[in-house]
Amino acid sequence: MSEEHSPESRRLSRREILRKSAVATTVAGLGLSGSAGSAAATEKEDAVPIDGPTLITEPGYYVLTQDIILGDEPGAISVEEEVGDVTIDGRGYTLDGTGKADVGIFAGEAFRGNENITVKNLCVTGFTQSGIRLGSNTGSAVKNVTFTDCEAGLRWISVSETVVKDCTFKNNSTGVFTTEGGTDDVFLRNHFVSNDTAAYFDNINPGFLFKENRVEHNDGGVIVSDFVSGTSIVGNEFYRNGFGAIIESATEGVIKGNQFVENEGDGIDLRGARDFSIEKNHVLRNSGVGINLISVVNSTVSKNLVRGNAADGIFFWGVTNSEVVKNKVLNNGGDGIGLRDSDDNVIRKNVIKGNGGLPIRIDDESTGNIIEKNKTDEKNGGGNGGDSDDKEDGNGDICRIE
Repeated sequence: MSEEHSPESRRLSRREILRKSAVATTVAGLGLSGSAGSAAATEKEDAVPIDGPTLITEPGYYVLTQDIILGDEPGAISVEEEVGDVTIDGRGYTLDGTGKADVGIFAGEAFRGNENITVKNLCVTGFTQSGIRLGSNTGSAVKNVTFTDCEAGLRWISVSETVVKDCTFKNNSTGVFTTEGGTDDVFLRNHFVSNDTAAYFDNINPGFLFKENRVEHNDGGVIVSDFVSGTSIVGNEFYRNGFGAIIESATEGVIKGNQFVENEGDGIDLRGARDFSIEKNHVLRNSGVGINLISVVNSTVSKNLVRGNAADGIFFWGVTNSEVVKNKVLNNGGDGIGLRDSDDNVIRKNVIKGNGGLPIRIDDESTGNIIEKNKTDEKNGGGNGGDSDDKEDGNGDICRIE
């Protein structure tokens, strides 16, 4: 057995793994093959060591050379306002606020920020305000950073074109807290676990993408509030949180290809939104409603599997001019699909079977709704061989107006 694959080599600490990853990435990126004097090699040779609290005043590649343990210092590493093109490579070391220091890494204020700040390969723990705080940053990145036991792991204000990927947020009051977000920010392949709230995104602007993240065992899942068009929540896993995802005051967004499984509240909760699409999600065994829409306009719920939720499968309250199309709504504890005070919606070509209540329930405050070509089980009133005729306001075998 080679040394590389020996049992000893597999028993590496997290720090050693991060260091090896950082070195491998650096070597690959430098393209080192015996050629001295290249720009990339010079960058590595010119790396600036950090071994304690530091104010960064000029561009450069900065590397931690040891763990930094803080007491009552106001912060560990600060990047001076308007200084850009800075990389802080933790190389697997830790910034530890010990529950006393306020901020681990600080870059930018609300109106005077930085460009191209990268923080990577680092553990950040024990800060009373935030592990990393960014203000008015553009084109920045946070990669392969672990945040634990902070008030907020990552906090930012007015940040644009910034990527957060391959990070872990664990045991924080809030994993990520953002406000007054800029455009085209991306959260990719991060892990949120055992936080009070996994992430709170407030006042997010166009181009926000939350993709392929795993959100599990948090007291609260993800809250996205007051954002505008072009926002996507795609391909994520929300598992056993206090709730899955709450999206409010949203326009022209998409929730697609996610899994919402065994959360204590609703799976998907969309409020005060318009022109939204909820499609191809698996919404399974949540303790509330599977897909819950409140005060939503001109939106579509399509091709979702909504199964085994404790309350209704899909519920509309105050929803208008929207569609529920080609969903499988199965074995939920309440009604398959419920409408309350909701007008001019279409419920079409859904499979609605095995639910505890009616396949479709519409209250008497709802008008102008079209129900057509749904497949239901006969025990819940699925006349015509389990297919619904075209109906307005649910006057027929599978619906009830109350």
